[in-house]
Amino acid sequence: MNEKLKISFLILGLFSFLIIIVLFFIYKNYKKQEKLYLQTMTKNFEALYKNNAYFLKERSNIIYDSFINKEKIIKIVVKASKIKDIKSKEFKKLREELYKKLYNEYNYMKNYGLQELHFHLPDYTSFIRFYRPEKYGDSLKGVRKSLELVHEFKKPVSCFEIGRVVHGFRNVYPLFYNGELVGMVDVAYHANSIISGIERALPVYIEFIIDSNLIKKKLFEDEQKLYTKSHIFEDFFIDKDVKTFSKEAQIIKEEIQNIDKNKFKIVEKNF
Repeated sequence: MNEKLKISFLILGLFSFLIIIVLFFIYKNYKKQEKLYLQTMTKNFEALYKNNAYFLKERSNIIYDSFINKEKIIKIVVKASKIKDIKSKEFKKLREELYKKLYNEYNYMKNYGLQELHFHLPDYTSFIRFYRPEKYGDSLKGVRKSLELVHEFKKPVSCFEIGRVVHGFRNVYPLFYNGELVGMVDVAYHANSIISGIERALPVYIEFIIDSNLIKKKLFEDEQKLYTKSHIFEDFFIDKDVKTFSKEAQIIKEEIQNIDKNKFKIVEKNF
């Protein structure tokens, strides 16, 4: 092998080595930037979630103070709590009276994301669900932990919780009359109320997932039809009423639905 050929191979080797080093640093920098981007997005996501949840809580407080925590409303609950036969005409009449008194306010606040007003008697009996007024009289004891906490500590509770009819970001309040606990009420918002603010602010798609076991265990059977299996996580359900709120979110959603489910195994494992 002549000297020129040796030099050519040496130069080629050095050039290849330099390319590998450059590519290594480019990849390392890319991974660093990717990690930084994901960390920033996660922080922004978390901040927006907390901010939206806070405003829903403040909105709930306004509804409670302005419309619910009134003597004319609480007196109805007091009367209902003293009736043993929930199938009686008197009980039905009290439910209708409460529904009529808050019907306009409930429908107005639905324009701002309100999903449910749900009144409960002190023994955890469902008095009236504005979202499903025909369903009442069932006990929520052992189903709604928030009610048990409000009952025990006599203070409002804010949480995400699944009930018999809906899931929701709930703000649950005690109802007092003459210093005595006479019932509870929760002001609930759908997941869309949280998702909308995040998807409009960030280039993300949110798949709002709920453990399928909780859906099957807690929801009335006829309400479960409103949920379907998650495309990503087999053991979780998604609410069919959850929407997308930006073009970016819709594009990402469509791309995810076109991906082979088997490729989500590593995502599910990490999750």
